[in-house]
Amino acid sequence: SCSSVSLPSDPGDFTNSLGMVFQQLPQHKGTCSLAMCVHETRERDLAVFRHPSSRPPDHAATQVTWHEARDFCEWLTLKERSA
Repeated sequence: SCSSVSLPSDPGDFTNSLGMVFQQLPQHKGTCSLAMCVHETRERDLAVFRHPSSRPPDHAATQVTWHEARDFCEWLTLKERSA
């Protein structure tokens, strides 16, 4: 089933609280709304969730385990829903 993520009613770009820009994807009848970030998750995005790395803030986040990525996504979803 679809989660209760609140996407803007007007299709197009939107920006979350971390400054990550998302593009809504076309929705087909009977499917959930889906949006994807227009760029890879950057070090600066991940730094609010875990300790900052020594890598440049606008570089793609690296050395992230699958579990860390999942935890970040869950944390960010809760953060956005409560905003």
